[in-house]
Amino acid sequence: MSPLKKVLMTLMVLGAMGTTLGAGTFASFNASTTQSSASTFASGTVVLTDQAPTGSICYSNGTTSSNGGAGTAVDTNANGACTQLFDTSSLKKRPGEVATANITLTNLGSLTAALTGFMANAANCVNGDVSGANFSGDGTVSTCTNVQMAIQEYDSSLRTNTSTCLYGAGATGVITGTALTFPLTIAAATSHFRLTVNGSAFTTDAIVAAATYNTITALATAVQTAAQAVPGGAGVVVVGTSSNQLQIGNPRPVSGTNNIAVTTPSGSSGLIATQLGLSVATAPGAQKDCTLAAASPDGLHTLDTYMTAYATGATGLPLGSLTPNQSRWFRITLMLPSGSSNQLQGRQVTFAMSWTLTQS
Repeated sequence: MSPLKKVLMTLMVLGAMGTTLGAGTFASFNASTTQSSASTFASGTVVLTDQAPTGSICYSNGTTSSNGGAGTAVDTNANGACTQLFDTSSLKKRPGEVATANITLTNLGSLTAALTGFMANAANCVNGDVSGANFSGDGTVSTCTNVQMAIQEYDSSLRTNTSTCLYGAGATGVITGTALTFPLTIAAATSHFRLTVNGSAFTTDAIVAAATYNTITALATAVQTAAQAVPGGAGVVVVGTSSNQLQIGNPRPVSGTNNIAVTTPSGSSGLIATQLGLSVATAPGAQKDCTLAAASPDGLHTLDTYMTAYATGATGLPLGSLTPNQSRWFRITLMLPSGSSNQLQGRQVTFAMSWTLTQS
């Protein structure tokens, strides 16, 4: 083969190889989609407003308008400068008279949130003399422990038709009986009792420690400690009155019944029946209307018991929920019972109420 033919043959082979190697670069099968660049992830808001009797609407984020503008950011969403509910300078009441304050709470946010109420200031309920009064009691009797309290809800801003009693006599089942003469000695064999709270019965007896109790207050503390130690009894409140009455009650539940009942304990001789004068009974709660009995005060629903049970946002009184743009209408009532001691003349209580919306 001549040199020229060899060169031509080589070029033909290289050309064929190039054709084979380059065949894949001329075409391919593929498909693709791209999500819109407008895709977003957003969080909702909870903004609470309240309006007290004499003030303008108070916004949780500190703004003065719900329509935008300066101050509408919710970086700080806790406003501690809302108008006070009660003004002592214009509300000097005698025993048996009531003082009322209406409040409207609204959720301006976009999320449904749980609503609670609680005492807000650091010292909670503070006893003191009325400013400018010429005379006053000596302060040895607490006004906070005597002022009766109720939180009533209505079905509209007119506050004509009641919806439910949220706190106070009527909201909580209360069983009352008269304890025997003090000092009262409790023996271990007769210290059993059992309750049904909010429709759920204790599965075991509560047992009051064997001891000699010299006051109704000491006995009430022991009965409450025993009740709260039993599963289901964490919210039970027990107080003793000046007439040696022992009151056993329960807080308003988030849902369900609000009755409280004394049931037969497993022991052959129960504390309730034999030593406290409390027979097997049921006391209803969750009523529509709150009641404030001036002559027979309910020791379970005072400013003092409210602040003890609902002192912070974490332990606030459960009030249900607020949906976006929903308003709810409440009335808070305070009363000093009839027959109050002269030591309560010229005295006042100072406190702050706080309301929170929580979405989690």
